[in-house]
Amino acid sequence: MDTDLNPYRSPATDNDRGSESAVEASPANGLKRIRMATLIGVGAGLATYIRFVLVGMFFGNIRPDMEGFFVFEVVIGGVAIIVAFVVGWFFLYPLLRGVSLLLRKGFASQVPTAQWHAATDRGLWPLPFAAVLGAFAWVTYHNGYLASLHGWRRGVIFGILPYALGGWCYLSLMWSWGRVRRGVK
Repeated sequence: MDTDLNPYRSPATDNDRGSESAVEASPANGLKRIRMATLIGVGAGLATYIRFVLVGMFFGNIRPDMEGFFVFEVVIGGVAIIVAFVVGWFFLYPLLRGVSLLLRKGFASQVPTAQWHAATDRGLWPLPFAAVLGAFAWVTYHNGYLASLHGWRRGVIFGILPYALGGWCYLSLMWSWGRVRRGVK
């Protein structure tokens, strides 16, 4: 009986080391995941920004001496959203790959660069999902939909959630790097 034809093995894995397919680990997919997360995150910030501007313009009782400060906040908020989008869209993926290579040189120099990059791209899979959950939490928290939730409960939920989502993404990267490091002797 041929051991390579295991009907219980996932078709998305290699037969030799159990690594994900090369299609999933392509740089295009890694870049797509980063850009998707950027769009989602900037979209949540933009929604909150638009709400802030509209409420301030149409429903806010802005004192005449504070109008200049409101305009300043609107301009700074708009610039911050544009900068976040540009940095996330154009520079975040190359920056991540550069940091990944530094970590490779320090902890896994025996792993070939191509394999390390593939592991980095595979490890980015939870990023869009975490961005959706984070964006939902951001909009919910900043638009006050949980007004009945006061004090420590609100602080615990929205204080822990960003760290848990970030940890999910970091652990996914570390797991992917650890798998490729263990696979290279």
